[in-house]
Amino acid sequence: MLPPLLFLGPAGLVLLLFMAVPMVEAIVLSFQSWNGMSPPTWAGLNNYATLFGDRVFLIALRNTAYFTVVTVVLQTTIPLVIANLLNAGIRGSTIFRTLYFMPVIISLAISGLLWAMIYEPNFGVLNEFLRSIGLGRLAQLWLADRRTVLPSIMLVSIWQSLGFYLVIYFAALQNIPQELYDAASIDGANAWHKLVHVTIPMLRPVMVLVVVLNTINGIKVFDQIWS
Repeated sequence: MLPPLLFLGPAGLVLLLFMAVPMVEAIVLSFQSWNGMSPPTWAGLNNYATLFGDRVFLIALRNTAYFTVVTVVLQTTIPLVIANLLNAGIRGSTIFRTLYFMPVIISLAISGLLWAMIYEPNFGVLNEFLRSIGLGRLAQLWLADRRTVLPSIMLVSIWQSLGFYLVIYFAALQNIPQELYDAASIDGANAWHKLVHVTIPMLRPVMVLVVVLNTINGIKVFDQIWS
């Protein structure tokens, strides 16, 4: 029992000092009134009452929930489908995996600025492309219209993180025994049946991980929206 504790002890101490203690202090501070200079005074639930009475905060909370739900669904399913196609052994799958992963290495701030130029209404690539193919009527103020701004940012988020979750799924697919697919083929299963009854059940732990990571990223999203 002692050797495992000795190995876990240093990591546990780091988590305690740099995550648990600051988290508890932040919770305590939320019940206090503090301007950053003078000593804090106890405020009870006044801060929370002010917060939930703020219309802007409620709008931000609703938008964050909407963003998180949609991106979790799309960023969990789309990489799974693409990884399954690449795992089928199509020609050039290595090149496709590299192309899909390239946006992951770009910082969130840089990708935000890049897509802001793409969405620019007057000379942005997207609107210029729509005009060039005779669909100028579809050109929008993508980041200035409340109907399109959140879907536009969601598209950027999916583009940015697709490769990361694709690699996770692809690695997990490599560990599924081929015998299961062979048995399913003998039973007359088609590609859809194999996906639903073999692939997804075997990937359930990985899918839980992907959902958790997507949920965390959706709740704390800031860089792309700010830039």
